[in-house]
Amino acid sequence: MTKLKKKIPAPLTEEQLKEKLQGADPYKVILPAHSAMPKAEKISKDEVTEEKFSFVTVSSVGFNEDQTGIDGTGKEHNFPGGMFVYFNWSVPGFGFGELTIKKQSDGKVVIDSEGLGKDFVKTMLCSLVDEAEVK
Repeated sequence: MTKLKKKIPAPLTEEQLKEKLQGADPYKVILPAHSAMPKAEKISKDEVTEEKFSFVTVSSVGFNEDQTGIDGTGKEHNFPGGMFVYFNWSVPGFGFGELTIKKQSDGKVVIDSEGLGKDFVKTMLCSLVDEAEVK
């Protein structure tokens, strides 16, 4: 294995990589695929559309049992279990994150969108459906 002489922080844009690697032997430089990020203009949450997602994936599915524990106020509390689905997503110029949809054992459906709201969740799920293969 070749020892690296110079550490280059990643992720870098394509232009930054070209500048940092000037004069380097291209056959000795190995970069992971995610090192060069596409350049994107910053956008707001309200500008995110289905087409702007670079990916939406289901990262895991699972089940939790009900648990009794101490809540943030120091009181004993029943934390309902249930089924859950985790999604990972990315939008160039906006960011990336994780979304959780959980159907609790008490029948309540809870969505953790990291504060992005229902409209963002709808847009993200539409993007996932648009890219899915329907059988």
